[in-house]
Amino acid sequence: MVVAAGCFAPLVLGDIGAQAWGSISWEAWAGLLYGATVGMVMAMALWGKAIHRLGPHQTMLYVYLEPVSAVIIAAAVLGEVLGPSQAVGVGLTCVGVGLAATQEQPEGRQGAAAHTRH
Repeated sequence: MVVAAGCFAPLVLGDIGAQAWGSISWEAWAGLLYGATVGMVMAMALWGKAIHRLGPHQTMLYVYLEPVSAVIIAAAVLGEVLGPSQAVGVGLTCVGVGLAATQEQPEGRQGAAAHTRH
């Protein structure tokens, strides 16, 4: 992220001075702080811990639940109306993740978790 910031900073330097910093609401600053801490740092720490504990295959399955959580949060926080197609999509995604999580992996492909459970 530091490398990306270094690459993109020169492109926005002119706009930084023109920004009306006083017009940015405290909610926007709180959202930025949340996204930078909980949304990135904490999520990546938990992701690394899950890979270590469950193995990469089991952990990767839960990526498919990210859109499900986005739909639920949009309904709860933003008041989005969920239709039947979203409900079917959420259901199918959850069933798919559940089925994939319960499948046995061939020997040698189970990840770190399989070796620590024996």
